[in-house]
Order: sequence, then structure tokens, then C-alpha cells
Amino acid sequence: MIIVTGNIVAKAQTLDELFVLALEHSRRSRIEPGCLSHAIHQDCENQLRFVFF
Repeated sequence: MIIVTGNIVAKAQTLDELFVLALEHSRRSRIEPGCLSHAIHQDCENQLRFVFF
């Protein structure tokens, strides 16, 4: 099994757009062959930081 992680820090003025794009990205990733899970987590201490797992 290969686990891929990543994180980004958004700009406050593009946060709403990031939510939409992140949701689309997650949905596309979940239907790829071999993908068992795809999740995005928002940092509770820094709302602009997102972790992809």
C-alpha cells in the first residue's frame, strides 16, 4: 500500500474557492482505480492549512 500525504496553506481571500476545488479533487481521487480512501482535513489551529491524506 502506498500512502500519499500533502498539505497546503490557503490565502484567506481564496478559502471559499479552495473548499470547492478540494471537494472536487477528493471526489475525482476516490473513483480512481486502486484508491481506497481520500480525505482532506482542516487544521483546527490554522483554518488556512489543509492536509490531504
